[in-house]
Amino acid sequence: MVVRCLKATVLLATTLVVGSASAQLLEGLPDPAFGGTDAGTASVDFNLMANAFDDTVGLRRLGNGKLLLAARVAVPVGGIRRFRHGLARFNADGTADLSFSGDGKVVPAVPDPNFDYQPAGLVFTSEGKTLIFGARNDLQNQLFPAVVNVCRYNAAGSLDTTFDEDGCANPVIGIVEGETERVMDVDTLSNGGILITGQIEDDPAPGIDWSAFVYKLTANGAQDFSYGDGGLGYTLIKPANCDWCTPRSAVTTNDGSIYVFGSNQFAMSFVAKLDPNGHLDPSFGVGGYAIFSFANLHAIPGAQEFPVGGAIDSQGRIYHCGFIRQQNDNGKTVMTVARLDTAGMLDPGFSQGGRLVQPLIDVLPMSTVRDCLVDSADRLVMAVAVGGADGTSADFGVVRYLPSGERDARFNLAGFSRRGIDLGGPGIGHDLPKALIEDQGGLVLAGTANLENTDTPIRKLMLLRWRDEGVFSNSFE
Repeated sequence: MVVRCLKATVLLATTLVVGSASAQLLEGLPDPAFGGTDAGTASVDFNLMANAFDDTVGLRRLGNGKLLLAARVAVPVGGIRRFRHGLARFNADGTADLSFSGDGKVVPAVPDPNFDYQPAGLVFTSEGKTLIFGARNDLQNQLFPAVVNVCRYNAAGSLDTTFDEDGCANPVIGIVEGETERVMDVDTLSNGGILITGQIEDDPAPGIDWSAFVYKLTANGAQDFSYGDGGLGYTLIKPANCDWCTPRSAVTTNDGSIYVFGSNQFAMSFVAKLDPNGHLDPSFGVGGYAIFSFANLHAIPGAQEFPVGGAIDSQGRIYHCGFIRQQNDNGKTVMTVARLDTAGMLDPGFSQGGRLVQPLIDVLPMSTVRDCLVDSADRLVMAVAVGGADGTSADFGVVRYLPSGERDARFNLAGFSRRGIDLGGPGIGHDLPKALIEDQGGLVLAGTANLENTDTPIRKLMLLRWRDEGVFSNSFE
């Protein structure tokens, strides 16, 4: 595995004088001490069968500094491919944690081996256990629709069978019988409660109407019917003109309020706020919804607005992160950010009246945001798949913004970093970032690297680390 050379970039530099030597102050460079490689990368693969298509789905940092990666892993069951949850644990320096299952990775047992368990992400509980959320379905038999699936794991990676009797909860709202319910995000509360955000079909006519939802589970995985309206245990989120209402992320605050980030996948984006009891907060936006669009900031034909994530800074300002795609073309995308104030109004102190639309690199047509966070210095950081117009040749990208909406030139002296992984195949490879976290003195990005510039079964699950300490380019520190 080698790291592809970074493309030429015009850098802005801050020149310092150290003794008689001139030096440049750098942040956001690959951490050479991470993973045991000069490139600042670490990797893992499961490869339990041919044509596995394993994929990174999430990353979290444990209290002891170790890193836990969640993956979708294929296993053979009765001669067919089934998907499972995979966990890999790394030491803080990026090396495999061999105290975890002997080799640093585990594929836990599941309650029913005849189903597919497809993860979408992971969170930690207040007790330090791991929740992996996603879908349970049967890809071999479409008569079984996908249902919400939340499984809890012990520190050793084994399924915690004290959670909802068998280790996995499968709550169902069931507005339309037999239709798919998708989980998009999960967060945990200090009292052990679990908030689930997802999407549900709410009209029996195929493809007609979708709503976002939030419901709550108790610490033991049972549905909490005291949450939401009317003793139902859930709240539907559906602002006006949102027939294809798609939530993508949710952020829970210390008081138990939850912000849901979504769009109608066309020219309307939204943030909804629920109070700790699951009711829309009328003091936020209009009736609990902040609704906005990026349409007047671009001239992209057939534009579709997609939410990806959300974040809240230390002042309570709310970031909605995503991208715009041109007419179903995954190779033509640009980044979007909106910042709202605490009342749900666009914040004029950020970029162009509270909104931003731009590519990561002007000469490349694909800038697909995959995750975002606000770091400890209140700077917005986004993980971006950046590449060519074919939509399948991409590199890992990270961009950092100041609170004003300007790119932070101290990060790699350009405001962004672009890194590609070469697994030795033809073409330029295809890298998909998935999850970004702030780590001690830097950032860690998790994703999947493909052998070729398309989706291939030959992959590595990657961690890339950027250090955030000031480093002088002539080696003085």
